[in-house]
Amino acid sequence: MPCPLNGGSSGGPWLQNYDNATGLGYAVGINESTSGSTLYSSPFTSAVSNLYSLVQDDVYS
Repeated sequence: MPCPLNGGSSGGPWLQNYDNATGLGYAVGINESTSGSTLYSSPFTSAVSNLYSLVQDDVYS
């Protein structure tokens, strides 16, 4: 994705269906690398969703 961010943006979230009013959205990946003015991310897989669910269940049980 074309973006003006550069060094320091690694690890930042890629959000889908982000709502400016609520500040909520779905994290679908993280910034992994940049090349010039382009950011790159691999999309999260179901394994990430399963891990998140496992941690949420453990934290809020």
